[in-house]
Amino acid sequence: MQNDQIYSEIITREDFQVLTNELDLLEKSAYKIGENGFEETLKSSVRESTAALITDKSVIKELRAKLDKVKFMELTLAFDPSSKLLNKISSLVKSSAGPNVALDIKIDKGIIGGAVIAYNGKYGDFSLSGKLESILKNYA
Repeated sequence: MQNDQIYSEIITREDFQVLTNELDLLEKSAYKIGENGFEETLKSSVRESTAALITDKSVIKELRAKLDKVKFMELTLAFDPSSKLLNKISSLVKSSAGPNVALDIKIDKGIIGGAVIAYNGKYGDFSLSGKLESILKNYA
């Protein structure tokens, strides 16, 4: 298995949860034979991208260790982003914060536009509502 390949599969918290569930399924099937066995589960119950990461049963433990290192950056937006936008944002985040960082997307139409970011104990309000509030305080 390529060292950090698993991180490219995790863009959002939802992706993290799906991968965790797939590993749970594979672990439960590890010592079964036939219809509910490991090989059958690998072929029919997990995504192809997950199956491609797993060369044998022992890799599951390795993948779990990698999942334990995933950190989440909370990103609040005023709209539900497309997968194309999520991929672009994730690429930027992973290149600057590290490959093991995934997005925890929150939707809040009240921010009007822009984004609010919380990560690693830091908070940044880059929203339009935040800018408007700041401007209006100067006129009050």
